[in-house]
Amino acid sequence: MKTTLVLLAFLFISCLVSAQENKDKKTAPAGEKLPALVFEFTTHDFGTIPFNGDGTVEFKFTNTGKAPLVLSNCQSSCGCTVPEWPKDPIPPKGKGSIKVKYNTSRV
Repeated sequence: MKTTLVLLAFLFISCLVSAQENKDKKTAPAGEKLPALVFEFTTHDFGTIPFNGDGTVEFKFTNTGKAPLVLSNCQSSCGCTVPEWPKDPIPPKGKGSIKVKYNTSRV
């Protein structure tokens, strides 16, 4: 009985801690000028790539927002792809691209 009460108390406290609001989250005030990113396409099918073949694609985008767009940290979900992105701000209505190279030597 004592073990059950301890487990229930632990579960209750865990739920309380995880249900707390994240106060560090920052949202932009309504009406603030923000950048907006619109891609020409968001997926690419390489098909069958030969070993050490070219596995590069360029994702082109436009900043349709009203403020400069800064890409600070583009990451892939695995070590088999490497992104390259513009380090300079993209002005409103400006265009840019993110090049993604698939490491075909790891196939």
